[in-house]
Amino acid sequence: MDVLQLQRKIRDLKIFSVESNLVLPQVLLLTEHDPVYTAGRRESSRISDVQVVHVERGGQTTFHCPGQLVCYPILNLGDLRKDLRWYVHSLEQIVIDSIAEFNVSGARHPAHPGVWVGKNKIAAIGASFRKWITMHGTAVNVDCDTSGFSKIIPCGIEDPELGVVKLEEFIPDIQVQTVEKAFLKHFQKHFQLNLELQDLQDFSLFLSENQKKQLDFLASDSHELL
Repeated sequence: MDVLQLQRKIRDLKIFSVESNLVLPQVLLLTEHDPVYTAGRRESSRISDVQVVHVERGGQTTFHCPGQLVCYPILNLGDLRKDLRWYVHSLEQIVIDSIAEFNVSGARHPAHPGVWVGKNKIAAIGASFRKWITMHGTAVNVDCDTSGFSKIIPCGIEDPELGVVKLEEFIPDIQVQTVEKAFLKHFQKHFQLNLELQDLQDFSLFLSENQKKQLDFLASDSHELL
């Protein structure tokens, strides 16, 4: 099962839990994708000749590949804060705090979501919401091949003065696993969650300790149970 299918199944399970007055743990998926272009709901037709996977997040076309930390929180904002702007700003702040551990100063851009280092984007943000359940999230460029961005207009931003950057340009030999640890720490601190790793083959699944056993079957080989 790929991570998009798993996201959707967990989201639908959490929506069901809300409608049924049940409490399920908050979920965070961390992964690296094979090279792929994804487009959000607001995508325009101005895309170069590349194959694009359309998903339900906000935003336009972006590029994912190995060396990029992709973070998919599946959270019930009803248990945190019912504020979509706050949630997006929270993801940005978590990335800013995470890369600050490596002495890289990230910031928000006044016109474009994501995290920027100077005039270059280092992390894209694209989320979706259904009944206050989140999906999709953020992608942090660590040591990825950023040449894939040249085939598209990244996130629909056509300003020639704005570009894409990766952490490796500031911290040689940095690896995704190192940034993952920093992201996980600040994610838990920001949302005041205690998360526990459930080992899966193709990606990392973290569940809040509260009511964790209700999703224990996610760590089995039978993901079809979802």
